[in-house]
Amino acid sequence: MAETGATATVVTLDGGGLSVVGGPRSGLVRGQPVSVAIRQESIRLERPGAEAADPNHFAATIVFHAFAGQAHHYVAQLADGRELEIAAPGTTPPLARGSRTHLAWSPDDVIVLPADGCPPGAGEDTVRHGHGWWLLAPALLLLFIAFILPVGTMVPTSFRPYVPLVGITGGFTARHYIKLVTDSYYLEIIGRTLGLGLIVTGSTLVIGYPVAFLPRADPLTLAKLADDPGGLSPHAESRGAHLRLDRLARAERAGEPGAAGAGGGGWCR
Repeated sequence: MAETGATATVVTLDGGGLSVVGGPRSGLVRGQPVSVAIRQESIRLERPGAEAADPNHFAATIVFHAFAGQAHHYVAQLADGRELEIAAPGTTPPLARGSRTHLAWSPDDVIVLPADGCPPGAGEDTVRHGHGWWLLAPALLLLFIAFILPVGTMVPTSFRPYVPLVGITGGFTARHYIKLVTDSYYLEIIGRTLGLGLIVTGSTLVIGYPVAFLPRADPLTLAKLADDPGGLSPHAESRGAHLRLDRLARAERAGEPGAAGAGGGGWCR
């Protein structure tokens, strides 16, 4: 922490080569270690030489680009080697790899948190145990009325004798179930039903599993063939909903030693 005041918070990042200006932040003192996060969509790409409208304005080079429909996904490298991921609107003209640009963001978009984690009390009562059953009550009530109650009524009736022209009478018999498993007509119907069920289940597994993995793939990975036909760029790994301005993030992406624990400095829940 370089400086904190009533109007701004200035954070000097590890290495001392880059300072980020954030909005006023209470509860911090000068020199206190902090973590800084910026949302990808909050970072603007500006042409070189443009007048700096915000104090956070840095020269950078585009090292990765992929178009994912609604957004351009970039990885930009600053002069000191730090890399930031940016999500730009899909309607903007794309920037090719190697393009020189400037990154800018408003101090109000900078999130500053104590480096030792979330502030005391943050996230308390976010998850309340033991109250979720009430959310299931409407579905359970519908299941009981539309399925369990009718089936429960039919089970005792199925063991009563049936007399033609008279209907269901009193007494007990298992004749209906014996006929179900011995009559060739019913056995054929049961076989067709089970066979159709197996075909539908197998088709669902074959088609559904590959499709289910697509949303989990990073949009950079899905679009890599358009920008990197030779293979997946080492930069094409998402960092989630925020950007971490630390050297451990770069080490984690490259698989360098000491990358463990680079996931710190996330959002407080």
